[in-house]
Formats: sequence, C-alpha cells, structure tokens
Amino acid sequence: MDITKCTKYIDFLSSECDRFLKNRKVTEEEVLKMRNELLRFKDLTNASGLSPEIIKRVNELNLTYEVSEKSEYFKVLALATLGYWYIIYENRKARKMENCMHDFKGQVSELSLFLKLNFN
Repeated sequence: MDITKCTKYIDFLSSECDRFLKNRKVTEEEVLKMRNELLRFKDLTNASGLSPEIIKRVNELNLTYEVSEKSEYFKVLALATLGYWYIIYENRKARKMENCMHDFKGQVSELSLFLKLNFN
C-alpha cells in the first residue's frame, strides 16, 4: 500500500461514516462493518512500507462500542413497566452508537488532514 491508496482508503472510511450517519440511526451491524473495515485497513497498513509515523497514526484509530447483554432482571422490569425501560434502553444504545460513529469520523478526518498536509 502506498500513500495514495492509504488516502483513498481513509476517504472511503469517511464516506462510509457519512453514509451510516445520514439517516441518524446507526445500527450494530453498521458499527461492526466499520470495525471490520478498520481492522482490514490496519492490517494493510502494518504490512505496507509506509512510514512508521503513518502506521502509528493509523493504529491509534479506535472504534469503541461494547454490546452488552441484559439480565433477566432487566427483562422483567421492562415487562412490568409495559416496555418503557426497553424503549429507554434502545434510545440510549442508539445514541451511543451514533456518538461512537461521530467520534470515529472525527479521528478519520484528522488522519486524512494529517496525510494531506504532510505527505502530499
């Protein structure tokens, strides 16, 4: 991978973030797809002959979202409150995924700017 392919891949990641954020509902599948793309990009970058500074910056990219399983207590509580707890839980989860994608988009944009200013 050379610097132009690296820049194109970063632009691809950025456009995927925009596409996922367009409808303002980011799903777990979309977060997992983006995480897989990020891991693929990191592997390609680590195997390439790019400068160590670029490889370090790419490895600092982070997409953190934890999927948590709810206990039986939560399910009983959701049922007892006619689903209000479940609605609140789903809204919080959706907000966390959207914020996670926004944070990742910011990291990718920062890396893109760094490459364009220093290596093009």
